[in-house]
Amino acid sequence: MSPGDRPALSVARYLRADEQVVPFRGRPELDELLTWCGADGRARVRLVTGDGGAGKTRLALRLCKDLAAQGWRSLWVHPGREAYAAEAVRKLGPGVLVVDYAETRDSLRSMLSEVVADGAASDVRVLLLARSPGEWWQRLAANSPEQVARLLIEPPVVLGPIQVEGGPAVLFDEALTAFADKLKVPRPRPDVPLTLADPMPVMLEVHAAALLAVLDQTQGIGAAPARSAAEVLDGLLGHESRYWAQSAAARGLELDVAVQRLAVAVGCLIGADSETAAAELMRRVPDLADSAERRGQVARWLHDLYPETLPADDGPVAWLGPLRPDPVAERLILTELGARPELVPGLFTGLSGDQAVHGLTVLARASVRAPSGIGLIRSALAADLEHLAAPALSVAMSTNLVLGDLLNEALGTQTVPAGVLRPAADAIPYPSFALAPVAATVLKMLADQSEDVGERAELLLKLVSRFAELGRWKQALAAAEEAVQIRRRQVEADRGTFRPALAQALNDQTSPLSILGRWEDARASAEEAVQIRRDLARDSPDTFLPELALSLNNLARCLNELGRPRRALAAADESEEIRRDLVKDRPDLLSSLAATLNNRSISLTALNRQEEALAAAEEATGIYRDLTQTRPDAFLSTYARTLNNLSNSLADQGRPQAALAAVAEATRIFRLLALIRPGGYRRALADSLHNQSLRLADLGRHNEAIASMAESTHIRQLLTQGGPDPPSP
Repeated sequence: MSPGDRPALSVARYLRADEQVVPFRGRPELDELLTWCGADGRARVRLVTGDGGAGKTRLALRLCKDLAAQGWRSLWVHPGREAYAAEAVRKLGPGVLVVDYAETRDSLRSMLSEVVADGAASDVRVLLLARSPGEWWQRLAANSPEQVARLLIEPPVVLGPIQVEGGPAVLFDEALTAFADKLKVPRPRPDVPLTLADPMPVMLEVHAAALLAVLDQTQGIGAAPARSAAEVLDGLLGHESRYWAQSAAARGLELDVAVQRLAVAVGCLIGADSETAAAELMRRVPDLADSAERRGQVARWLHDLYPETLPADDGPVAWLGPLRPDPVAERLILTELGARPELVPGLFTGLSGDQAVHGLTVLARASVRAPSGIGLIRSALAADLEHLAAPALSVAMSTNLVLGDLLNEALGTQTVPAGVLRPAADAIPYPSFALAPVAATVLKMLADQSEDVGERAELLLKLVSRFAELGRWKQALAAAEEAVQIRRRQVEADRGTFRPALAQALNDQTSPLSILGRWEDARASAEEAVQIRRDLARDSPDTFLPELALSLNNLARCLNELGRPRRALAAADESEEIRRDLVKDRPDLLSSLAATLNNRSISLTALNRQEEALAAAEEATGIYRDLTQTRPDAFLSTYARTLNNLSNSLADQGRPQAALAAVAEATRIFRLLALIRPGGYRRALADSLHNQSLRLADLGRHNEAIASMAESTHIRQLLTQGGPDPPSP
């Protein structure tokens, strides 16, 4: 039998990490993880990230193998088995838990809490695999108990393009030999060069190119010219389709090739947890819609194409096993739906919650490297926004934040019931740089639909915070002022019940007033809030002392801006005293303490107490720097503002080089943030550039100082002429 006549097999499986057709090649990330595992005996967590095909699973498998040689055990935590893993860890001894697709695991936080409970897992390591450390990672760190949050401080191990001596061509050559041996290709093995167009491919792309070269030789196809990674995957899918066709023919299932491809793509995209669900899913394939018998046959065929089960005690993963590696399935889906985009609305209408999350997750992953997927997501959301809004938010936080913007866009064109919007509003974390636009849209829609004035005031105050994240300060002030008016009317009717709510509204009104340069109004608002909360704290200190500290800090800021540093320092000192006491038991209030230290530093500087000012600024910067490591989305901009303050203190202490380094870091951060959200951060960038100019001048670097000041002035002029904010006061 010639190579071209051999029975068709799934060729994609040869690329799977668990097949290990191509031998593992050492990489520095493995050494780093082995060192991490061998460190001091306490439960620890490490995240490994990288694009699909970067080698995360291969790395984890090799780590487990090397650890096994040292007497360690490993346990791969399959979806839905997190609770079992937490129980098993106590019997594991020295071992490692591996959690793939960690960003999709809703039970991850509870599993980690169980792992560290009672110190029972001091010699266990938890390895998380995910494509990126996005919003899901920040929420995990922010919402976990302190003993879990401490485990999440180590930076992720990031797998990028191939970095080996000799470059991708060396790995390509190794893979050619391995695949030729696996497929028993007669010698000589293909003598072809690597022709990937991308000079920095990930590992899977190189292996896929090698496998395709071997398969092409078995079919008598000559060497191809340079081609993209997508074209390589298309070539592999052409060979994989032989497997689909022969498998269907073997069971007497006559299907057009186009129907085969679409059925496989739909199965990979949506998934199913039972034969009934899979057959019903096939109703969404046009050629199968009219025959229940045929849909059942196709469902069973798909089930047998890629069978995948867990160990016996775990049961099946899903009734429809996935085509893997993931990038191969993603390419098939994008190709099929890209050619027939009119099918997308029908595929995504009326899905169950799990199916919707699965389908949107697949498209979101594919869209990271293939923008064509964004149009498919947009079409899906437009088709059934009411049922897809909550799943889209979930996927935005776990997989690809672009879904937040797409959801925000869709909400602008449709009316969505409050019953759908409320869970969505509750699900969006605060603060959230990336999801602030959709949060603002959802809250405004809820406020506009609300007929209860108290609920409307509560929603308006939440909206103030979201508008603030977006730099939409005039809208923030309008929302705050309306909320204050509502609360004042309620206090007139029932003083005892609504005074706390009025204090909250007054406090939230302070920020937009101050940003818009209305410092006297801001001071008056802050002072009234302080007065109310001081009265309330006398009777209920546990409830109202944290809120009093917040209002005191706002008051200190206003007084600093109004040139009253002594009064500002008194307010900041009182706020600091409260917050230092609270933070002993509430480490989540560290950011609040840092905010107070910032204002205290400004007051001390104005009073020429420079050493104390620098100490306060350095402590605040250190707190925000640590918080930024775990929650950059929440604290990056605040950290940059703190760096600006630190720069001023360092300059006052005669340390111009350190002062420039601090403000330069702040400027870099604000430049990045202003690119993504101009309305929220252009003014902050202008302020930072202004400070940077002064620090450059201190060092005699006058040309650079002039350039920095010119850029700052230009940004301020743009803001004055028609930007969303007025010029900085």
